[in-house]
Order: sequence, then structure tokens, then C-alpha cells
Amino acid sequence: MRELRRARALARLATSRSRASAATATQAGTPLPADTRKPGTRFTDSALGNKQFRTLEGVRRTRELIVVCSIPFLVVYIVVAMMGGAWVVQGWISAGFYDGWLLYGGLALVPMVAAWVFAARTNLRENSINAELKSLARRHHWTFVPDAPDLAEGWTLAPFAGARGAMVRPAVRGEREGLECGAFRFQGDAGVGGKVQVVALRVAYARLPRPIPAFDLLPEGFDAALRRLLGAADVEFESPQFNDRWRVKATDARTAHAVLDPRMMEFLMNYPREDLAVRVDNGYVLVWDSGRRADAPLTDHLALAWEFAQRVPGHLLTD
Repeated sequence: MRELRRARALARLATSRSRASAATATQAGTPLPADTRKPGTRFTDSALGNKQFRTLEGVRRTRELIVVCSIPFLVVYIVVAMMGGAWVVQGWISAGFYDGWLLYGGLALVPMVAAWVFAARTNLRENSINAELKSLARRHHWTFVPDAPDLAEGWTLAPFAGARGAMVRPAVRGEREGLECGAFRFQGDAGVGGKVQVVALRVAYARLPRPIPAFDLLPEGFDAALRRLLGAADVEFESPQFNDRWRVKATDARTAHAVLDPRMMEFLMNYPREDLAVRVDNGYVLVWDSGRRADAPLTDHLALAWEFAQRVPGHLLTD
């Protein structure tokens, strides 16, 4: 297995040189076109491979519409199923109509029930994240805000940068030992290189004293779909063990090497979790996950962001 990983690392190093010229253009991802349509409507864009998709808001509205419209149908179906036998005896409806209603009406309920289950799971996940952020705010005496639009803007790397309909809801903000810290949920439609994906990410951050060039640190087991949304070239390090554990993507390799000095690399190698990504962007250290699982509490995200920020070499943060 280790030999296979080393072979993959060498292959990435060989291809990274050929991608270097295009890395600058792809670092922030292929920006989505300006949104001139109504929320929830379909659109076709040649820059995205002529693929049609719906925005995050459109998906929500469609799901809510299915749920609302299915309620009257469900009521009628239950009434007919319960009373239909008596109506057949009295001759009000035929036996064939009654049997067909039970069969085809039941089949029509399948996608409706699927929409209800999906809506319930989504609401449960959102309520869980809201409760987690409120608990984090109480624990650190920080401020809970239902909407933080400033945290949805200013990023330079996908999927945060260029996301259509990007929004941060909710968020917590505060300060720890003079350093601004917080956590939030980022949502939007991200598109890079013709691929489009609705993202809902859990993020914690620690703000650096000054911005430094952006780069990504991805554990090897990080979500493959999200990894494909990221641009920039792979940066290799002298340590094979570190290359096996972390994938570094940056257009400014010098900054990546300066930040990831032996002290920082040792810390990252000993960090127990392998499902959290680290990003430096616009003066923030962001720790984020795919949003599909809630195994890692946001306290873990926040602890990693704080520890990483504390280990950034001081000479990079001074004028």
C-alpha cells in the first residue's frame, strides 16, 4: 500500500509541472456566470459544458413544493383506500377503479414519500448544526448570528469562491486570546471546470493578523467530489510520510513550504483526524469538512484552526 501511495505521489509531481501554467487561472475555480435569472429556474451555460442544474434555493423550493402538493393527494388516497370498499358495494365506484387507485396511487406516493424523507433529513441536519453552533457560542461566550453575508464573500479558492447563491447561515463569532475565531455553515452552488455541485459545508476559522497567499491542505481520504472542485497544482514535500498523509495544493509553492515548516508538519502528522481539510485564504485559516457527515464536532474544527494559526511562522505575518 505504501509503495502504491508513493507511486501516486510521483505521478502527481510529474503532472503538476504541466498544469503549472494553468494553475493561476484555476486557483479560484471557474467562476460561475452572473445570475440574471429568477431563483430556482433552470439555465444552460456553455462555460459549464451546457449542463443544466438548479440552484440550492431552487432545490429547496422544489422539495417544499412536492411536499406541500402531496399532502392533499395523500389525504384523498387514504380516504379512498378506507372508504373505497363500501363505495364499491354501493356501486358508487367500480372495483377496477378501486384496485387501480390503490395500485397506481401507491406508486405515485413513492417519490412523494422520498421527498418527505429527504426534507426531514435536511431539516434535522440543519437543526443539528444550528444547535451545535449555539452550544459553541454559549461555551465560548461568542455571538450567534443567523446570517453572516460577509463570510460568504472575499474568498479566492473554490468551492467558497465563485459559488452561486453563496450564503453563510448561521454563524458564531468571537475572540480567543486576541485572535478572531468562529464557525459557520457555508452553502451554495459551486462550479469548476464544467462540474457543478451543491455544497453545504461546516467551517471553523481563525483569522491571521495579515493575509498570506492561499493554499489548501487535504487529507488523502478527503471527499473525492469536493477534491475535484479544487484547482491549483499539487506541491510535494521532501517527507514521503507527509505526502502520503496530506495533499497540498497551491499556486505559490514558496508560501506553502514556508508555512509548512518542520514544526507545522510534525503537528499535522500527529493530528488524529483524517476527514478535515485546512485552507489558508484571505487571511483566514479555515478548517472544513464535506458537510455530509457530522462525526467531527465543530469543536475539533475550531481547535485545529486555532492550533494551525498559532504555528504559522511569525515572519510571514509581519510587514
